[in-house]
Amino acid sequence: MEEQLKIVLFEDNPEVSSNIQEILEMNDFKVFLLEADVNLKEEISLINPDLIISDIMMPKKSGFQILEELRSYKEFFDIPFIFLTAKTTYDDLRKGMNFGADDYIYKPFSSDDLVHSIKLRLEKANHIKQKIDEFSNNIAIHVPHEMRTPLVSLLGYSSLILDDYKSLSDEDVISFTERINFSAKRLHRTIEKFIQYSNLVLLELDKDDRNKFLFGNSTVEISEVIKSCVEKINHLYKREDDLKIRLETFNSKLSELSLSTILFELIDNAFKFSKQGDKVIIEGKPEDNKYKIEIFNNGKGISDQNLKKLEELTKHGIQKYNRFEHGFGLAIVSKVTNYLGEPMTLESEKDSFTKVTLRIP
Repeated sequence: MEEQLKIVLFEDNPEVSSNIQEILEMNDFKVFLLEADVNLKEEISLINPDLIISDIMMPKKSGFQILEELRSYKEFFDIPFIFLTAKTTYDDLRKGMNFGADDYIYKPFSSDDLVHSIKLRLEKANHIKQKIDEFSNNIAIHVPHEMRTPLVSLLGYSSLILDDYKSLSDEDVISFTERINFSAKRLHRTIEKFIQYSNLVLLELDKDDRNKFLFGNSTVEISEVIKSCVEKINHLYKREDDLKIRLETFNSKLSELSLSTILFELIDNAFKFSKQGDKVIIEGKPEDNKYKIEIFNNGKGISDQNLKKLEELTKHGIQKYNRFEHGFGLAIVSKVTNYLGEPMTLESEKDSFTKVTLRIP
């Protein structure tokens, strides 16, 4: 038998409170009636409700005060909260939403409206929890592999210095320290990409935040964004002679942040997976009201097996290509381009070349 979902109700009118309790219990919810002036932290911790409903205007404490206090406790921050109200001005509505209210139900309401709103908020909360749990599980498997190489170097070379410092030459210490520094920077970049990918995954849950990230208030000239990314990457790899750029201009509706997120990762990979002397070619031109970008390198290429894994990545995200050498960079690009509905395409031949094609709106 499934455990009943628990709902806390703050309502100072006994008749309204009793009616709501009856409606909810008929729909198999377990209801807890609380006074507005209870010890909120103690009672909510004890009950651990799945959702809270509160009237706004109450003599002992307003619904706004209850919500504000509730959201001040980290452990209660994600509990869905619904206001009951007879009349709400725009300012009241914004005030409640700013404190973190999930919905308003206007009195008088039907039992169907009440139950529908509650079920909708519970389904949304459950969806968010599942997404976060799914992402956490995938990352728990994937991250150790991504971090293993730099961590091994950090531990290995630092242990050598600690264990054998008396017998090491100055040159050895400098060499080992340089390798420790390099590995620490690599680990730092991996962690930054992990955080970036985490934030991108969470954008699935909020369309408004997702659109703010993807689209700007004004158009952006893409070739200038590409040149800016190239300048940063040239500083890292010192391979200006290997790079060829052929770019036409185009004004995109995407934000500079989302564009640079995609382009930096792809151009960085083109250098990372090729060696000094291998050509990296970046071409961009308008095509069918979009901007077609091709990033080519004649470096190590990708095997057919790993290319198939990358195709899964472009469709499904990082969980489908666990323990693959290209790391979070392509996962980040894939997540952004899939949000745009314009997945990247990959062509590659092992020990020969890799070409990535994007179409930017």
